[in-house]
Amino acid sequence: MPQATATGPVTAAESAGVELLDGSKLDGKVLAIVPGAYVIVERPSGKKEAVEWLRVAKIDGQPPPPLPVPGAGTLIPGGFTPDRVQKLGEAGKKFSELAPGLVAPADGQKAIGSIRGAQDVIEGLGVKRGPPNAAATIAPLFGLPFCFEMMRGTLGRVDGTGAFGIGCRYFLVPGMALSMVLAPFFSDITGEMSGPSVHHFDSSVYAIDYSKRSALTGSFGRQPSGGFFNNNLGYDATYTYIHRKYGVVGYGHTTLQQTSVASTDFVEVTSSFFKGDAQVGLDFIRLLSGGRKDSYWSQHTAYVRGGPSLFHSWVTSRDMGSPKDGAAVDNPLNNSVALMTGLGYELAAEVDFRFPYWLGGVNFKFERGSYPALSFAALNARDAAFVALIGFDDLRAGSSYTWQRLKLALELPIDYSRRGGLSLGGQLIKYENNFGSGVDNRGISLDYRLRFE
Repeated sequence: MPQATATGPVTAAESAGVELLDGSKLDGKVLAIVPGAYVIVERPSGKKEAVEWLRVAKIDGQPPPPLPVPGAGTLIPGGFTPDRVQKLGEAGKKFSELAPGLVAPADGQKAIGSIRGAQDVIEGLGVKRGPPNAAATIAPLFGLPFCFEMMRGTLGRVDGTGAFGIGCRYFLVPGMALSMVLAPFFSDITGEMSGPSVHHFDSSVYAIDYSKRSALTGSFGRQPSGGFFNNNLGYDATYTYIHRKYGVVGYGHTTLQQTSVASTDFVEVTSSFFKGDAQVGLDFIRLLSGGRKDSYWSQHTAYVRGGPSLFHSWVTSRDMGSPKDGAAVDNPLNNSVALMTGLGYELAAEVDFRFPYWLGGVNFKFERGSYPALSFAALNARDAAFVALIGFDDLRAGSSYTWQRLKLALELPIDYSRRGGLSLGGQLIKYENNFGSGVDNRGISLDYRLRFE
């Protein structure tokens, strides 16, 4: 806000009063000057008058002082200068010229030119970022599984009122979903990578459309299924090390899938699946290119890997119909039953190809695991009846399990940085026993990949 400037003692001879633009004049002593607002004059009669700044031509025979530069207290945004306004106008005009080429390009070259032009516009506006914000991509891997349980039964009503579940449903889950979408715009601007990437961190959150297959198809309820919009979610976290020159690969990965099997006003049944891997492998592109900075191939990867793998599956029921008693630990409807644990190995192949002109990239992976060592927890009569009731008892059969995943992810040209980006992915997952029962999952995912030299 403009500050008033008080004048010192002024004699009648020193003060010329205020001259107005219409030629009139207010004689008297100038008491205060607020540039851009008003001038206060004390007339010879002792009466004080305020004159609007836009009417003032001279003050005490001198031109009015210039308006102050907007400071921290102004309502005008910082940096909002005439030059900035001009740049915004030019950027808008340029983007309007590029928009037709983005929506309906005449050919491939036109599409590339439009995308690169749009990237230049975004960078000119200061929106360009480096890799996605790491915290915004990692937090959902912990928060969403936590809230999956918080919004259900016992864990959702620890205090008997449902406050935990309400907090997740209306605040945490929407907030984490928003952070995943906006993560590319939260990171600091960084320079482009000068060489091949060595450390890689991938995170993925995906909606699941699942269906259970049963060898006992004649029994009721043995083939439950759930769609993408039924709160069926999966989460992947992966770290990959690739030697800068020789392409030796070190790989660690975890998967967690949570699905809703059945839900009524009184009880909800969910199924969970966890898998962990530790593997080694070889990147053939890195080995052949030697990781040279001047090699076009150094930015791509294509490797095979393999190593030990472990999975564990369980089902859970929660009392949903008793606001207070439902939170009791000894409530018979609050139950968690282990189905099986498998130990074996997994073999996989993965390709990560970067498009030219910072237009994103594509990632493809195929994984197949074999688990000959199975462990089935002993169940009491109540737990055995519960597992049979929901139709999952046939998963506790057979002498081995297999796991298979086929995934394709397209990295979007948002950050257009080799240091990382946002991808949209689709995948097919299934695991089954040699008895003939298993689960088929189809997933649509938001994937983030961070790369470090």
